[in-house]
Amino acid sequence: MTEKRLVNKSVPKVAVIIVSYGHDSILRQLLTDIGAQKKNYDKLVVVDNHPNRKGALVARETGLVDIVIETQNNGFSAGCNIGVKAIEDEVDILFFLNPDTLPGTNVLDVIRRKQGNYALTMPLLTLPSGKVNSAGNVVHISGLSWCAGLEDDQSSHTKETKLCVASGACLAVSVEWWRKLGGMEENYFMYYEDTDFSTRALLLGADIGLLPEARVEHYYEYHKGQYKWFYLERNRLIYIIRCWPGKVIAVLLPLLFVVEISLWFVAIIQKRFILKLKATISMIKALPFAFHSRLSIQSTRLIGANEFYKTLVSRLDSPALGLIGNNSAINNLLSAYYKGAGALLKWL
Repeated sequence: MTEKRLVNKSVPKVAVIIVSYGHDSILRQLLTDIGAQKKNYDKLVVVDNHPNRKGALVARETGLVDIVIETQNNGFSAGCNIGVKAIEDEVDILFFLNPDTLPGTNVLDVIRRKQGNYALTMPLLTLPSGKVNSAGNVVHISGLSWCAGLEDDQSSHTKETKLCVASGACLAVSVEWWRKLGGMEENYFMYYEDTDFSTRALLLGADIGLLPEARVEHYYEYHKGQYKWFYLERNRLIYIIRCWPGKVIAVLLPLLFVVEISLWFVAIIQKRFILKLKATISMIKALPFAFHSRLSIQSTRLIGANEFYKTLVSRLDSPALGLIGNNSAINNLLSAYYKGAGALLKWL
């Protein structure tokens, strides 16, 4: 299989992997749109982890899908890993697409041309309104992560740029880097798996690129029910423990403590106390995994704590954060802390 891939090195082969959980209403159009961009050496894989198997039925009916996999729901990350396992020896690039997206007409061609310059890439993710959904994701010094450029005009993002986190909604990665990173971490189930994946790539010195020449429309919903808050609350601290250099955690520990207390108050105000409690218990149960996996991640990282620290942001500037994101006093305090912690980090 390796020799076969080398013969076609000048024309990279792409596998599009779609993990679908109850998205059959839009899946047919997605498969039609992406199927029209496939070359005869590309592959299209659908992993259906919903019990009703309607996604698998739609995928087979289109006649466009090379591999349809029906599996139990062990989370988005597990679905991605299963899809890759079925196809990784036959392609050069893996492209993960959310089932609630519609790709522009040139997405695969752009990825095919540009992927060699980066370990990970993503097209510009847009909203049905025409505004930007994500021009990459950012990671805050609190460990919170959100879409960069949310609700911007698309004209604000026309240049190819380097990112810290590529959105899992439209993430491309070379097979070489996928293997180097060991795939997606399944313990997250959903949320933060793309942040973890990108951060592990950064720690190994990888470049991550935004390819705005390609566009993917995302039927994005910020509010997705209680399960979203459960995994966001649970996975943030697991991600920090696994991926952040120890010195970075040390200088940010006071802030992380204050943020955690604040999130408990927010949970009470928003009547999510029980959910926050369940998420915390689940996170505590996952601590042995988090600390054990941290050993291998930190022992192999190739960049220093200071270099990683510079990838974090201090301002809360997302529209999704509401009034907090527009509070100049809070942002000024966070900026001051960021500078002070950064100065301290240089002495450690």
